[in-house]
Amino acid sequence: MEPRFDPADIAQLEERYWNHANAAQQERERHIVEQLAPAARQRQHFTLAHLLVLAQWKSPRTVPSVERNRDEFVREVTALALSEEVSEEMRIKCLPLLHGVQWPVASVILHFGFEDRYPILDFRALWSLQEPQPQTYELDLWTRYTDFCRQYIAEHGVSMRVFDRALWTYSKENQ
Repeated sequence: MEPRFDPADIAQLEERYWNHANAAQQERERHIVEQLAPAARQRQHFTLAHLLVLAQWKSPRTVPSVERNRDEFVREVTALALSEEVSEEMRIKCLPLLHGVQWPVASVILHFGFEDRYPILDFRALWSLQEPQPQTYELDLWTRYTDFCRQYIAEHGVSMRVFDRALWTYSKENQ
C-alpha cells in the first residue's frame, strides 16, 4: 500500500474534506467525534441509538437493517469489540453479528471506539492507497490495511481521523 498523494498534502486534503459534506453531514460527524465517540470509549460500548448515528453517517442504506438490533445486544457485541481483552481478529469479526453491520461499518465502530487505532475500511481509502477493491473483505486485508495506516500516521504525525479524511478526499476528487 502506498498513498497516491504526497504526505505534505495531508493537511490540505483534510481541510477540503469538509467541502464535500453538507451542513447536516458536517454536524453529524462533529457530533460523533466530539460527543458520541468519547462517551462510548468511556462506557466501553455503543448503544443502538449510537450505532444508528454511525450507520447513518457511513452507510445510510444500512439503517433499516441496523434498526432491527436490540439495544442490549448492541451493547454486548460492541463491549466485546472494545474490550482490551480480545484479539484484533475478534474485534472486527464479532461486529457483523449485528444486523446491518459488515466490515465497513464495523471499521467505523472500531475507528470511533478507539482513538487513533483503527482506520475506516472504505473503497475510497483503498483506492487512495492503490489497493484493489476486493470482492469480499477478509482478515488479511484488514490486518495489512490497519498496520499500514498505524505506521503511516506515526511516521507523519497525524491522527487516524485526519489521515482517513485525506484518503477519502483524494479519492473523491480524483477517482
